[in-house]
Amino acid sequence: RDRSERRLRALSEIGRVGVAPPRQDAPRRILLAAMAAMEADSASLGVWDEAARLLRVRYNVGELADWEEPEPADEAYEADQSTWLAEMSDGLLGAVLNLDDADLADDDREYLELLGKHSSISVPILYAGSWWGELFIARNTDRQAFTESDLEWSTAVAAQLGAALETLDHLSRIGRLAQTDPLTGLANRRALDEWLDLATVELRENDQPIGLVVCDLNGLKTINDQQGHDAGDRALVHFSQLLLKVQGSLQGSIVARLGGDEFVVVCAGLADPDE
Repeated sequence: RDRSERRLRALSEIGRVGVAPPRQDAPRRILLAAMAAMEADSASLGVWDEAARLLRVRYNVGELADWEEPEPADEAYEADQSTWLAEMSDGLLGAVLNLDDADLADDDREYLELLGKHSSISVPILYAGSWWGELFIARNTDRQAFTESDLEWSTAVAAQLGAALETLDHLSRIGRLAQTDPLTGLANRRALDEWLDLATVELRENDQPIGLVVCDLNGLKTINDQQGHDAGDRALVHFSQLLLKVQGSLQGSIVARLGGDEFVVVCAGLADPDE
């Protein structure tokens, strides 16, 4: 009963993180919750790159080997380097590796030893109803080894993880839409206010200056009257692209559309107003 309750709490935590306000470390926290649900010592999240035919590892959590990185830049595996990927076409929907298994393939044994782990499970992750990646979880030698009987539970954990990631992406898209001007793609007034709140804290605590350039687009009404509002929209978009080039040249800056033909460029950290 205690184990079942721990598992359910951990499974619930995966979903809870997925519906929480988006945070930069949310995928990692979701993976940590999945690791806890499997009572594992480490976990990895890999995403399948169909074009390159590679499984690219995005996150590693838990007790990692010296060579593993929490967010690796170039850790990737070909399909035949993953037991379940190599046999997925034959219907294999997960793989259990165990150093105690006398029939364990040499490359699988070498990989577990390289990780410093005793056993592991690999199961697929679905995203939007399609196969998307892999959940890899492993245990140390002092823990009970995974067996085939753990595959069903790990598949449920992977399903919850995929749903949480999908929800997280959905919330992130909604958040971006709420802070973006739909015509120009620039930040909107809401995003600007939040940016200024943070910059004002830096101004008070670290004396970091804030510079603002507020401007409007002269003659927009004439364009709208003489050439139509589509032409006026094109002018606004073009002007926005010019302002984005300014933003690119100023570190720590934001460009926002305040509304209509009014725009603002805000930069933190510039001590010289002429700059």
